[in-house]
Amino acid sequence: MEKTHLSHPAEKNPKRILYFDYLRMIAMFAVIILHVSAQNLRAVDIASPAWITFNVYDSLTRWSVPVFVMISGSLFLNKKQPLKKLYKKNILKLLIIIILWTLIYNSWRALLSNNHFTITDFLLNLATEPYYLWFLYMLIGLYIIVPILQQLIKNKKTTQYFLILSFIFAFCIPELLEIISLKSNLIAEVINGKIEMMRIFMVLGFTSYFILGYYLHNHTIKRKTEILIYVAGITGALFTIIATTLSSYFKGELITIFYENLTINVAAMSVAVFVFFKNHLNHTISSKRYKILQLFSRCSLGVYLIHVPILETLDSIFKINSLSFNPLFSIPALTILILFISYVISIALFKLPLIGKWIV
Repeated sequence: MEKTHLSHPAEKNPKRILYFDYLRMIAMFAVIILHVSAQNLRAVDIASPAWITFNVYDSLTRWSVPVFVMISGSLFLNKKQPLKKLYKKNILKLLIIIILWTLIYNSWRALLSNNHFTITDFLLNLATEPYYLWFLYMLIGLYIIVPILQQLIKNKKTTQYFLILSFIFAFCIPELLEIISLKSNLIAEVINGKIEMMRIFMVLGFTSYFILGYYLHNHTIKRKTEILIYVAGITGALFTIIATTLSSYFKGELITIFYENLTINVAAMSVAVFVFFKNHLNHTISSKRYKILQLFSRCSLGVYLIHVPILETLDSIFKINSLSFNPLFSIPALTILILFISYVISIALFKLPLIGKWIV
C-alpha cells in the first residue's frame, strides 16, 4: 500500500501499516453500532431506558468516521503520485462506486416496498444517492485537494498552525455557538454572521481530520501527552453522553449537536482511539493471521456500502431491529450479525474477477 516508516516483518508487502488494518476493522464495527443504535433513537421516549441505551452506544462510537478520515489522510499525504493517477485510480473509483451503489440501494429499497420500478425511477436514482454515501463525496473533496495539502504539511510549524486554526474555527466556535443557540438563537446567529464574513473556509470541514491523521502518524507522542490524550478522549465520550441527554431532556426532543463529527468531544475521542492503536497495536503477527487481517481490512469499504441495506432488510422483512429485545443486548447482537453478513458479501464481491475492485 502506501509509504510508511512502520514496516511489518511477517508480511509479504512491507508497505502496509498494521495498526491501520486494525483501526479499519474496529471503526467499521463502530459505524454499524452507531447506525443500529440510531435506528430507533427517535422512536422512543427521551430518558426512557431504551433511549438512554441508544444514546450511550451512539455517543461512544462517534469517533468512527473521523478515524476513517484520519487513516486516509495518513496514507494519501504520505505518498507522492501524479495528479492524473490520483483522479484515475482514486477519485474515478469512488465515483463509480457511488453510481453503482446508488442504483443498487435504491433498486433494493423499491423491491422491499413492492413499488413498480420504471425507467424513470432508474434515472432518478442516479440523482438520489443513499444518505450514508455522503462519506464518499467528502473523500472525493479531500482527494481533490491532496496536492495542495501536501505542500502545506512540508513545514511542521505550518501544519501545527493549520491545526490550531482548524481547532478554533471548525470545532470550538461552531460547538460553542450551537450551545448558545439552545438558550438564545439570536445571539448565536449574530456571532456566526460575523465569523462567516471572515470566510476562513480553508481550515473548516474534514480537512482538519485529514491533516491530523497525517500529523499523528508521522510524529512521536510523548508518554505524558499520550496520557492526556486518553483522559481527553474519555472526557469527550462522557461529555457526549451527558450533554446529549441533558440538552435533549431540556428541549423535549433529540438534540444531536454533540454527535457531530466536528465537535471538540468527538475530536477528543477520535484522537485517543487513533493514538492508542498506533502506539499499542502495531506489533508483529504471523503471516497467516496477517493475511486474514489484510483481507478483512481491504473489504471494510464493501462492508460500509453493504451494511445499511442489510440493516434495513432485517427490519423490513424479518422484523429484526434494535427494539426486538433489550437494546443493551440487541445492539451488539444485531451489529455482529450485520457485520458477519456484510463481510461475507463484501469478500465475495471483492473476489469477483475484473469488476471486484470497482464494486467494493
